[in-house]
Amino acid sequence: MTATIHSRDIFYRLRTELAGAELIALVAYALFEKSRYEWIEGREQDGKTPSDEENRNWIRDQNLEPFVVSARSFLAVDRLENRITKIDENVGEVLRSTKALQREWPVFLLGVGSGLVSTLLFTALVFLGWLIFQTDPSPFGLLKHALKL
Repeated sequence: MTATIHSRDIFYRLRTELAGAELIALVAYALFEKSRYEWIEGREQDGKTPSDEENRNWIRDQNLEPFVVSARSFLAVDRLENRITKIDENVGEVLRSTKALQREWPVFLLGVGSGLVSTLLFTALVFLGWLIFQTDPSPFGLLKHALKL
């Protein structure tokens, strides 16, 4: 393996070693750069700005495995959180649907009740017509009787 000199070499190395897992390589590189900037800030706080040679040596001496492991863990947790969020959304949708059904039951029962009442009224009218027809089956007789009233 070639010695890495610049931080961009780390990125290319991660992309090569993690072929097919580019997102893990990107997150690992971001964690590497974060660590590098923290190292530089620590050195500057001590009043010692690292030289280019010290920077290259620090980059070359870094073991990338902890960054890759952290990236995999971060992405696994992120995926798990996304799944939990989706489950929460689905549960919320089911609860909203259940509440909507609870609100629709009174409307449904009102519809069933009005259907029953209208059926009973129609049956009563048909029965009344049948009674009238039994006493005087002639439509003209019915008309005469209606005009007498």
